[in-house]
Amino acid sequence: MKKLLSLSLCAIMAFSLLTGCGGNTGAAPSEQAATGNTTAGSTEESTAPDEGSDANTEAAPTTIKVANWDTATMPYITEMVDAFMASHSDIKVEIVDIPSADYNTKLSVMLNGGSEVDAFWIKDGDTTKGLNDKGQLADMAAYIERDGVDLADYAGLAERFIFDGKTVALPARTDYYVLFYNKDIFDAANVPYPTNDMTWQEWEELCAQLTSGEGAEKIYGGHLHTWQACVQNWGVQDGAHTIMDTDYSFFKPAYEMAIRMQDAGTIMDYATLTSGSIHYSSPFLQGTVATLPMGTWFMATIIQSKDKGESDINWGIATLPHPDGVEAGWTVGSVTPFAINEASPNKDAAW
Repeated sequence: MKKLLSLSLCAIMAFSLLTGCGGNTGAAPSEQAATGNTTAGSTEESTAPDEGSDANTEAAPTTIKVANWDTATMPYITEMVDAFMASHSDIKVEIVDIPSADYNTKLSVMLNGGSEVDAFWIKDGDTTKGLNDKGQLADMAAYIERDGVDLADYAGLAERFIFDGKTVALPARTDYYVLFYNKDIFDAANVPYPTNDMTWQEWEELCAQLTSGEGAEKIYGGHLHTWQACVQNWGVQDGAHTIMDTDYSFFKPAYEMAIRMQDAGTIMDYATLTSGSIHYSSPFLQGTVATLPMGTWFMATIIQSKDKGESDINWGIATLPHPDGVEAGWTVGSVTPFAINEASPNKDAAW
Protein backbone atom coordinates (compact mmCIF):
# COMPACT_ATOMS: atom_id res chain seq x y z
CA MET A 1 0.00 0.00 0.00
CA LYS A 2 1.51 3.30 -1.08
CA LYS A 3 0.54 6.93 -1.37
CA LEU A 4 -0.86 7.70 -4.83
CA LEU A 5 2.13 9.83 -5.83
CA SER A 6 4.66 7.21 -4.80
CA LEU A 7 2.81 4.53 -6.73
CA SER A 8 2.54 6.76 -9.78
CA LEU A 9 6.30 7.31 -9.79
CA CYS A 10 6.91 3.59 -9.33
CA ALA A 11 4.64 2.85 -12.28
CA ILE A 12 6.47 5.31 -14.50
CA MET A 13 9.90 4.01 -13.52
CA ALA A 14 8.93 0.36 -13.88
CA PHE A 15 7.35 0.86 -17.29
CA SER A 16 10.21 3.02 -18.56
CA LEU A 17 12.82 0.47 -17.55
CA LEU A 18 10.87 -2.42 -19.03
CA THR A 19 10.64 -0.76 -22.42
CA GLY A 20 14.22 0.46 -22.21
CA CYS A 21 15.85 -2.88 -21.40
CA GLY A 22 14.21 -4.89 -24.16
CA GLY A 23 16.61 -3.90 -26.89
CA ASN A 24 19.32 -6.54 -26.51
CA THR A 25 18.52 -10.13 -27.31
CA GLY A 26 22.02 -11.56 -27.24
CA ALA A 27 22.99 -14.62 -25.26
CA ALA A 28 23.61 -14.47 -21.53
CA PRO A 29 27.29 -14.44 -20.49
CA SER A 30 27.33 -18.12 -19.53
CA GLU A 31 25.88 -19.07 -22.92
CA GLN A 32 28.38 -16.90 -24.78
CA ALA A 33 31.25 -18.78 -23.19
CA ALA A 34 29.77 -22.10 -24.22
CA THR A 35 29.11 -21.25 -27.85
CA GLY A 36 32.20 -19.43 -29.04
CA ASN A 37 31.68 -16.60 -31.54
CA THR A 38 28.05 -15.48 -31.49
CA THR A 39 25.84 -12.80 -32.87
CA ALA A 40 23.02 -11.03 -31.09
CA GLY A 41 19.96 -13.23 -30.77
CA SER A 42 21.87 -16.44 -31.56
CA THR A 43 23.67 -19.09 -29.54
CA GLU A 44 24.81 -21.06 -32.58
CA GLU A 45 28.53 -21.46 -33.18
CA SER A 46 29.71 -19.27 -36.03
CA THR A 47 30.78 -21.38 -39.03
CA ALA A 48 31.22 -20.91 -42.73
CA PRO A 49 28.16 -21.78 -44.86
CA ASP A 50 27.98 -25.26 -46.36
CA GLU A 51 29.05 -25.71 -49.95
CA GLY A 52 26.25 -24.86 -52.31
CA SER A 53 24.32 -22.86 -49.71
CA ASP A 54 23.28 -19.28 -50.30
CA ALA A 55 25.34 -17.18 -47.90
CA ASN A 56 22.96 -14.26 -48.40
CA THR A 57 19.87 -16.19 -47.32
CA GLU A 58 18.41 -14.60 -44.20
CA ALA A 59 17.54 -16.88 -41.32
CA ALA A 60 13.88 -17.15 -40.40
CA PRO A 61 12.96 -15.07 -37.34
CA THR A 62 12.73 -16.74 -33.96
CA THR A 63 9.10 -17.01 -32.86
CA ILE A 64 8.29 -16.61 -29.19
CA LYS A 65 4.90 -17.07 -27.57
CA VAL A 66 4.01 -14.60 -24.84
CA ALA A 67 0.98 -15.15 -22.58
CA ASN A 68 -1.32 -12.35 -21.45
CA TRP A 69 -4.95 -11.98 -20.39
CA ASP A 70 -7.80 -9.86 -21.82
CA THR A 71 -5.40 -8.25 -24.30
CA ALA A 72 -8.22 -6.32 -26.00
CA THR A 73 -8.70 -4.32 -22.80
CA MET A 74 -4.99 -3.47 -22.62
CA PRO A 75 -4.13 -1.86 -25.97
CA TYR A 76 -0.64 -0.88 -24.84
CA ILE A 77 0.35 -4.58 -24.83
CA THR A 78 -0.19 -4.90 -28.59
CA GLU A 79 1.50 -1.54 -29.16
CA MET A 80 4.57 -2.63 -27.18
CA VAL A 81 4.78 -5.93 -29.06
CA ASP A 82 4.47 -4.19 -32.43
CA ALA A 83 7.16 -1.66 -31.48
CA PHE A 84 9.43 -4.45 -30.25
CA MET A 85 9.11 -6.44 -33.50
CA ALA A 86 9.73 -3.29 -35.54
CA SER A 87 13.11 -2.91 -33.85
CA HIS A 88 13.90 -6.65 -33.67
CA SER A 89 13.34 -8.09 -37.14
CA ASP A 90 14.88 -11.40 -36.04
CA ILE A 91 12.09 -12.06 -33.51
CA LYS A 92 8.39 -12.66 -34.07
CA VAL A 93 6.10 -12.37 -31.05
CA GLU A 94 2.82 -14.25 -30.84
CA ILE A 95 0.51 -13.13 -28.03
CA VAL A 96 -1.32 -16.01 -26.38
CA ASP A 97 -4.48 -14.26 -25.20
CA ILE A 98 -6.36 -15.92 -22.33
CA PRO A 99 -9.56 -14.74 -20.59
CA SER A 100 -8.77 -13.17 -17.23
CA ALA A 101 -10.86 -15.62 -15.22
CA ASP A 102 -9.02 -18.60 -16.74
CA TYR A 103 -5.53 -17.16 -16.94
CA ASN A 104 -3.84 -18.66 -13.89
CA THR A 105 -5.25 -22.12 -14.59
CA LYS A 106 -4.38 -22.16 -18.29
CA LEU A 107 -0.93 -20.68 -17.71
CA SER A 108 -0.23 -23.43 -15.19
CA VAL A 109 -1.26 -26.06 -17.74
CA MET A 110 1.04 -24.55 -20.38
CA LEU A 111 3.99 -24.36 -17.99
CA ASN A 112 3.42 -27.91 -16.80
CA GLY A 113 3.43 -28.97 -20.44
CA GLY A 114 6.96 -27.63 -20.93
CA SER A 115 7.76 -25.08 -23.62
CA GLU A 116 4.27 -24.14 -24.84
CA VAL A 117 4.94 -20.52 -23.84
CA ASP A 118 8.27 -18.65 -23.78
CA ALA A 119 7.46 -15.67 -21.59
CA PHE A 120 4.45 -14.37 -19.72
CA TRP A 121 2.96 -11.73 -17.49
CA ILE A 122 2.15 -13.04 -14.02
CA LYS A 123 -1.40 -11.91 -13.26
CA ASP A 124 -1.14 -12.22 -9.48
CA GLY A 125 2.30 -11.22 -8.23
CA ASP A 126 1.96 -13.30 -5.08
CA THR A 127 1.96 -16.50 -7.20
CA THR A 128 5.54 -15.85 -8.36
CA LYS A 129 7.06 -17.75 -5.43
CA GLY A 130 4.98 -20.84 -6.19
CA LEU A 131 5.96 -20.79 -9.86
CA ASN A 132 9.60 -20.49 -8.85
CA ASP A 133 9.32 -23.38 -6.41
CA LYS A 134 8.11 -25.55 -9.31
CA GLY A 135 11.24 -24.63 -11.29
CA GLN A 136 9.20 -22.86 -13.98
CA LEU A 137 10.88 -19.45 -13.93
CA ALA A 138 14.22 -18.71 -15.61
CA ASP A 139 16.88 -16.80 -13.71
CA MET A 140 17.46 -13.44 -15.43
CA ALA A 141 20.44 -12.43 -13.28
CA ALA A 142 23.05 -13.03 -16.00
CA TYR A 143 21.09 -10.96 -18.53
CA ILE A 144 20.59 -8.18 -15.98
CA GLU A 145 24.31 -8.06 -15.20
CA ARG A 146 25.37 -8.21 -18.85
CA ASP A 147 23.05 -5.41 -19.98
CA GLY A 148 23.65 -3.21 -16.95
CA VAL A 149 20.05 -3.12 -15.74
CA ASP A 150 19.98 -1.21 -12.45
CA LEU A 151 17.38 -2.85 -10.21
CA ALA A 152 17.42 0.26 -8.01
CA ASP A 153 15.41 1.99 -10.73
CA TYR A 154 12.44 -0.19 -9.72
CA ALA A 155 12.26 1.61 -6.35
CA GLY A 156 12.45 -1.55 -4.25
CA LEU A 157 9.98 -3.58 -6.31
CA ALA A 158 12.49 -5.81 -8.13
CA GLU A 159 13.78 -7.32 -4.88
CA ARG A 160 10.34 -8.84 -4.34
CA PHE A 161 11.10 -11.29 -7.13
CA ILE A 162 14.55 -12.47 -6.06
CA PHE A 163 14.46 -15.96 -4.54
CA ASP A 164 17.56 -17.85 -3.41
CA GLY A 165 19.72 -15.33 -5.25
CA LYS A 166 17.82 -15.76 -8.53
CA THR A 167 15.94 -12.91 -10.19
CA VAL A 168 13.01 -14.85 -11.63
CA ALA A 169 10.81 -11.92 -12.71
CA LEU A 170 10.92 -8.17 -13.22
CA PRO A 171 8.18 -5.63 -12.51
CA ALA A 172 6.44 -4.88 -15.80
CA ARG A 173 3.65 -2.67 -14.55
CA THR A 174 2.52 -1.02 -11.34
CA ASP A 175 -1.13 -0.14 -10.85
CA TYR A 176 -3.29 1.17 -8.05
CA TYR A 177 -7.02 1.58 -7.51
CA VAL A 178 -8.86 4.84 -8.17
CA LEU A 179 -12.53 5.78 -8.55
CA PHE A 180 -13.72 6.23 -12.15
CA TYR A 181 -16.93 8.18 -12.63
CA ASN A 182 -19.33 9.18 -15.40
CA LYS A 183 -19.69 12.96 -15.44
CA ASP A 184 -22.88 12.94 -17.49
CA ILE A 185 -24.73 10.79 -14.94
CA PHE A 186 -23.65 13.14 -12.15
CA ASP A 187 -24.73 16.18 -14.18
CA ALA A 188 -28.13 14.66 -14.99
CA ALA A 189 -28.73 13.91 -11.31
CA ASN A 190 -27.44 17.35 -10.30
CA VAL A 191 -24.97 15.69 -7.92
CA PRO A 192 -21.44 17.09 -7.37
CA TYR A 193 -18.54 15.01 -8.71
CA PRO A 194 -16.66 12.76 -6.24
CA THR A 195 -14.01 14.42 -4.11
CA ASN A 196 -10.56 13.09 -3.26
CA ASP A 197 -11.63 12.66 0.37
CA MET A 198 -14.63 10.34 0.56
CA THR A 199 -15.23 7.41 2.90
CA TRP A 200 -16.71 4.13 1.72
CA GLN A 201 -19.87 4.94 3.65
CA GLU A 202 -20.14 8.23 1.76
CA TRP A 203 -19.58 6.37 -1.50
CA GLU A 204 -22.39 3.96 -0.64
CA GLU A 205 -24.72 6.90 0.02
CA LEU A 206 -23.60 8.59 -3.19
CA CYS A 207 -24.41 5.46 -5.21
CA ALA A 208 -27.93 5.49 -3.79
CA GLN A 209 -28.38 9.07 -5.00
CA LEU A 210 -27.23 8.20 -8.51
CA THR A 211 -29.22 4.98 -9.04
CA SER A 212 -32.29 5.42 -11.24
CA GLY A 213 -34.54 3.63 -13.72
CA GLU A 214 -35.49 -0.01 -14.17
CA GLY A 215 -34.61 -2.95 -16.39
CA ALA A 216 -32.46 -2.28 -19.43
CA GLU A 217 -32.71 1.47 -18.76
CA LYS A 218 -31.41 1.26 -15.21
CA ILE A 219 -28.46 3.39 -14.12
CA TYR A 220 -26.44 1.91 -11.26
CA GLY A 221 -24.77 4.27 -8.84
CA GLY A 222 -21.77 1.95 -8.43
CA HIS A 223 -20.15 -1.23 -9.64
CA LEU A 224 -18.10 -3.84 -7.79
CA HIS A 225 -16.44 -6.33 -10.10
CA THR A 226 -16.44 -10.06 -9.33
CA TRP A 227 -12.80 -10.23 -8.26
CA GLN A 228 -12.38 -10.81 -4.54
CA ALA A 229 -9.91 -7.92 -4.66
CA CYS A 230 -12.81 -5.56 -5.36
CA VAL A 231 -14.02 -6.12 -1.81
CA GLN A 232 -10.97 -7.31 0.09
CA ASN A 233 -8.77 -4.44 -1.08
CA TRP A 234 -10.88 -1.99 0.88
CA GLY A 235 -10.13 -4.03 4.00
CA VAL A 236 -6.36 -3.74 3.64
CA GLN A 237 -6.34 0.01 2.99
CA ASP A 238 -5.57 0.60 6.66
CA GLY A 239 -2.02 -0.72 6.18
CA ALA A 240 -2.41 -2.84 9.30
CA HIS A 241 -3.77 -5.95 7.59
CA THR A 242 -2.95 -8.05 4.54
CA ILE A 243 -4.57 -10.96 2.74
CA MET A 244 -1.99 -13.17 4.49
CA ASP A 245 -3.61 -12.57 7.91
CA THR A 246 -5.15 -15.60 9.61
CA ASP A 247 -8.07 -13.69 11.16
CA TYR A 248 -10.22 -12.31 8.35
CA SER A 249 -12.77 -10.48 10.50
CA PHE A 250 -11.36 -7.16 9.30
CA PHE A 251 -12.93 -7.89 5.88
CA LYS A 252 -16.44 -7.91 7.39
CA PRO A 253 -17.32 -4.21 6.89
CA ALA A 254 -16.34 -4.34 3.21
CA TYR A 255 -18.37 -7.51 2.53
CA GLU A 256 -21.36 -6.18 4.46
CA MET A 257 -21.27 -3.01 2.36
CA ALA A 258 -21.22 -5.04 -0.86
CA ILE A 259 -24.20 -7.12 0.29
CA ARG A 260 -26.17 -4.05 1.38
CA MET A 261 -25.61 -2.41 -1.99
CA GLN A 262 -26.67 -5.55 -3.88
CA ASP A 263 -29.84 -5.75 -1.79
CA ALA A 264 -30.53 -2.06 -2.37
CA GLY A 265 -29.97 -2.45 -6.12
CA THR A 266 -27.34 0.28 -6.27
CA ILE A 267 -24.82 -2.18 -7.78
CA MET A 268 -25.38 -5.23 -9.97
CA ASP A 269 -25.57 -8.43 -7.95
CA TYR A 270 -22.75 -10.95 -8.01
CA ALA A 271 -24.88 -13.77 -9.47
CA THR A 272 -25.88 -11.66 -12.48
CA LEU A 273 -22.31 -10.58 -13.13
CA THR A 274 -20.89 -14.11 -12.95
CA SER A 275 -23.67 -15.92 -14.81
CA GLY A 276 -23.56 -13.32 -17.57
CA SER A 277 -19.74 -13.14 -17.66
CA ILE A 278 -20.09 -9.35 -17.49
CA HIS A 279 -16.74 -7.58 -17.66
CA TYR A 280 -16.50 -4.39 -15.61
CA SER A 281 -15.58 -2.36 -18.68
CA SER A 282 -18.85 -2.94 -20.53
CA PRO A 283 -21.34 -1.27 -18.13
CA PHE A 284 -19.05 1.70 -17.56
CA LEU A 285 -18.24 2.28 -21.24
CA GLN A 286 -21.93 1.88 -22.13
CA GLY A 287 -22.85 4.60 -19.65
CA THR A 288 -24.96 2.51 -17.26
CA VAL A 289 -22.67 2.85 -14.22
CA ALA A 290 -21.97 6.12 -12.40
CA THR A 291 -18.91 5.11 -10.35
CA LEU A 292 -16.41 2.27 -10.61
CA PRO A 293 -13.53 1.48 -8.22
CA MET A 294 -10.93 -0.06 -10.55
CA GLY A 295 -7.22 -0.12 -11.34
CA THR A 296 -5.37 2.56 -13.27
CA TRP A 297 -4.87 0.12 -16.17
CA PHE A 298 -8.49 0.81 -17.18
CA MET A 299 -7.56 4.32 -18.37
CA ALA A 300 -5.95 3.00 -21.56
CA THR A 301 -9.06 0.96 -22.38
CA ILE A 302 -11.33 3.99 -22.00
CA ILE A 303 -9.09 6.15 -24.18
CA GLN A 304 -8.90 3.50 -26.91
CA SER A 305 -12.67 2.95 -26.87
CA LYS A 306 -13.28 6.66 -27.28
CA ASP A 307 -10.68 6.97 -30.04
CA LYS A 308 -12.37 4.14 -31.95
CA GLY A 309 -15.81 5.68 -31.49
CA GLU A 310 -16.98 2.68 -29.48
CA SER A 311 -17.85 4.80 -26.44
CA ASP A 312 -18.70 8.44 -25.85
CA ILE A 313 -18.21 8.24 -22.08
CA ASN A 314 -17.50 11.59 -20.40
CA TRP A 315 -15.33 10.38 -17.56
CA GLY A 316 -13.19 11.49 -14.68
CA ILE A 317 -11.22 9.97 -11.80
CA ALA A 318 -10.89 10.63 -8.10
CA THR A 319 -8.86 8.93 -5.41
CA LEU A 320 -10.25 5.71 -4.02
CA PRO A 321 -12.75 6.06 -1.13
CA HIS A 322 -11.18 5.18 2.22
CA PRO A 323 -12.38 3.47 5.41
CA ASP A 324 -13.21 5.54 8.47
CA GLY A 325 -10.03 6.39 10.33
CA VAL A 326 -7.79 5.98 7.26
CA GLU A 327 -6.18 9.08 5.78
CA ALA A 328 -7.59 10.36 2.49
CA GLY A 329 -5.47 9.44 -0.53
CA TRP A 330 -4.47 5.97 0.64
CA THR A 331 -5.16 3.21 -1.83
CA VAL A 332 -4.11 -0.33 -2.73
CA GLY A 333 -1.58 -1.09 -5.45
CA SER A 334 -0.05 -4.13 -7.06
CA VAL A 335 2.86 -5.08 -9.28
CA THR A 336 2.49 -7.18 -12.42
CA PRO A 337 5.74 -9.11 -13.00
CA PHE A 338 7.04 -10.49 -16.28
CA ALA A 339 8.91 -13.80 -16.42
CA ILE A 340 10.64 -16.20 -18.79
CA ASN A 341 9.73 -19.88 -18.88
CA GLU A 342 12.63 -22.01 -17.64
CA ALA A 343 11.68 -24.65 -20.23
CA SER A 344 11.75 -22.21 -23.16
CA PRO A 345 14.32 -22.94 -25.87
CA ASN A 346 14.18 -19.23 -26.79
CA LYS A 347 15.31 -17.52 -23.58
CA ASP A 348 17.57 -15.05 -25.41
CA ALA A 349 14.73 -13.81 -27.60
CA ALA A 350 12.37 -13.76 -24.63
CA TRP A 351 14.79 -11.57 -22.67
